Amino acid sequence: MPRPKSFNRDKVVQQAMDVFWEKGYEATSITDITDATNLKPGSIYNTFGSKHALYLEALDFYEVHVGGKLFAVLDESVSGINAIRNLFAKLIESELSDQRGCFMHNAMIERATCDEDVEKRACIAKEQGTAIFKHALDRAVEYGEISNDKNTDEVALYLVGTVYAVRSLARVTNQRSELEQVVNIALSILI
Repeated sequence: MPRPKSFNRDKVVQQAMDVFWEKGYEATSITDITDATNLKPGSIYNTFGSKHALYLEALDFYEVHVGGKLFAVLDESVSGINAIRNLFAKLIESELSDQRGCFMHNAMIERATCDEDVEKRACIAKEQGTAIFKHALDRAVEYGEISNDKNTDEVALYLVGTVYAVRSLARVTNQRSELEQVVNIALSILI
């Protein structure tokens, strides 16, 4: 009879997430994961089945506990425009303070073209981001902050693309002014 697990699964997933986030999927070895979690390889495989399964669980954990928090800012203000501006301000701050970037964005770039499971998760994240941007844009139209001739579906997708652009650009610059410039030009379409 196998011994009962004597570790916290969420804690192990979070520790593995940090390793994957720092190194990427391909560069992360099982040894890296066992070093971070203090578990033996057998415990990792018995619990998660494979490195890939653990990676997917780490991505899911990230979306619930980390990634989704940025977009939650869009529901914190009645003003849709202020909410969108606040999101981009938080995004820039986050990207400048944590050089790892966004774990989901990193996964999308590294694995979405060769890993259907990652592609599905990245698409879901994009759709969720687009939907919450649309909600903020619809509020902005309702309160007269932007013209009602804007196609909020298209603008919402454009703003998600701007989030991706800022995240990518932040990998090669630590200049706040450059990131703000991208955001200001992107938001100028709302006027």
